[in-house]
Amino acid sequence: MNKWPHRGTYGKKEPQVLRLRITLEYVDPAPWREIEIRSDKTLPHLHDAIQAAFLWYDMHLWDFEIGDRKYQMKSEAFWIEPMFGPPVMEVTTKKLDFFLNAKVPPVIYTYDFGDDWAHRIELVSTRTVVPNEPLPRFCRRPMGNPARGHWRPAHVRSLQGGAEEYKPPGT
Repeated sequence: MNKWPHRGTYGKKEPQVLRLRITLEYVDPAPWREIEIRSDKTLPHLHDAIQAAFLWYDMHLWDFEIGDRKYQMKSEAFWIEPMFGPPVMEVTTKKLDFFLNAKVPPVIYTYDFGDDWAHRIELVSTRTVVPNEPLPRFCRRPMGNPARGHWRPAHVRSLQGGAEEYKPPGT
């Protein structure tokens, strides 16, 4: 029996369910999705959930920027160390529990380095994990008239090369 049952538990946070809002930046009206995902999952899990929520096909390179740090998949086929600024961190080791901190730095997910589709990720709420709950889970998206800022999945899909093609600012 452990004499000190509390040893090793200081600062350890129990996994929570994070409700996150992901908003595609620089598009007016801006499409967004809300998902739920466990805080003990990693950034690649969040990437997969975002791809599913926006009905995309995971065909482009991607990264996350959390505050002043950038996280990417390291691969022999494609890896560029930045010449200036902080080094790029390995994405597979970064867990989502940083969203549980009192002060969360800005989180940006960039998909398709050619078009630079930037997504702002914000914490909406947290709750306790329910055993055997199927997560991640898609929760919400705007409904209704696209002219009033509401998008249906077909409108988002059209951003991938249709009439409403996304262009980053300054292009």
